[in-house]
Amino acid sequence: MRSCAQRQPFSSGAAPAAVRPSSSRPQRQRCCTSWAASGLAGSSSSSFTRSSANLQQLRQQHNLSSQAKRTRQLIVRAGWGDPVEFTAAKVVSNVKDAEMLHRVVVDVGDLAAGYSKGGQFMQIKVGEGKPGFFAIASPPDPNNQGLLEFLIKAQGEAAQALAGLDAGAEVAVSPVMGKGFSVEAIPADAHPTVLLFATGSGISPIKALIESGDLQADKRADVRLYYGTRDAAHTAYADRIPAWEAAGVKVIQVFSNGDGEGAKYVQDVFGGAKGLSGGEGVGVVLCGHKDMCNAVKELVAAEGVDAGKVLLNF
Repeated sequence: MRSCAQRQPFSSGAAPAAVRPSSSRPQRQRCCTSWAASGLAGSSSSSFTRSSANLQQLRQQHNLSSQAKRTRQLIVRAGWGDPVEFTAAKVVSNVKDAEMLHRVVVDVGDLAAGYSKGGQFMQIKVGEGKPGFFAIASPPDPNNQGLLEFLIKAQGEAAQALAGLDAGAEVAVSPVMGKGFSVEAIPADAHPTVLLFATGSGISPIKALIESGDLQADKRADVRLYYGTRDAAHTAYADRIPAWEAAGVKVIQVFSNGDGEGAKYVQDVFGGAKGLSGGEGVGVVLCGHKDMCNAVKELVAAEGVDAGKVLLNF
């Protein structure tokens, strides 16, 4: 498997390197799939379930009979890999969460059953436009009644179209895709330290991982999330941070438009803190811009962290 530096990363709405032809150009370089979607946490993360009242209310209000019939169509796009079967779906809600960022809940029906691990994603297209790739932002939940929530950054053709839709609008969605974060490679009993890094909309799959309970943060000695955004106004899911910290994840927010000392970046804050004294028993999870990803990988490698313990979601 190629390293993050060797992969051609992409932004929300662009194709991941695994399926994008070499001639295509990503809008911004990323080292992960930072598309976003969500469901509720399962029984192992009841605190997150209780705090997801808005999505629960949407489920209760949603007319499930609308799922009875869905039109399927096979759409083949040259250069996008294997043919993808798109299914009709419907936007249930669209709420602005931060500057340029929207929480969009979509009823994907039975396709939600394919979502089993934080970090997975779907393709979504509006009308006859090109599909975008968006990571699922909330954790898998077998009781989600087909509703998934996507954090959409209004940048790029597919993302802008999706962010502009009102409740009731129709979209087309692919099956759930991707391997997600392979946290089984960093079990809690052997990896007491886990470092999470996210920038911008890259928080989406990290959020899903934390709230799924699969990370088992409460069974580890040191779990930290370095979360970089432009400023507070551009920080998605700020309302979720207290719940993440209550679950055992220390959140270090980093603003690139900082005051006083000037702009700061996730890799600089982590490197300056010298928060590791060796790589034994350390796991790392990355999603964000390519420069951050590469810099963090170099920093943890210098501390002796095994490259196989550095997780991406594609």
